[in-house]
Amino acid sequence: MSQNDGQYYRTGGQPSHSGTPAARTSRPATTYIGFYFWWWCGVTVLFVIGSLVTLAHDLVGTGLLGLLIAGLSALYTRYLYRGGRFRMIFIIF
Repeated sequence: MSQNDGQYYRTGGQPSHSGTPAARTSRPATTYIGFYFWWWCGVTVLFVIGSLVTLAHDLVGTGLLGLLIAGLSALYTRYLYRGGRFRMIFIIF
């Protein structure tokens, strides 16, 4: 039997914050993946696809602008995934 009683210790001998290796690799417990996360995932995918299509039609400026917007929405999606509290949605008709 080990002497650590189910605790996992860091290199310096201090116990880790969680008791299992699976808990260390999963997303934080405070994260709520709801409507906003999936909305912005969809926006990101649509902008990436649209940018690639415009780049294929030799519209370089529009394609790069679309990739920039896709990158910014991907960063916001990552922020939401990690438990971000500021949520917004733009609906354009």
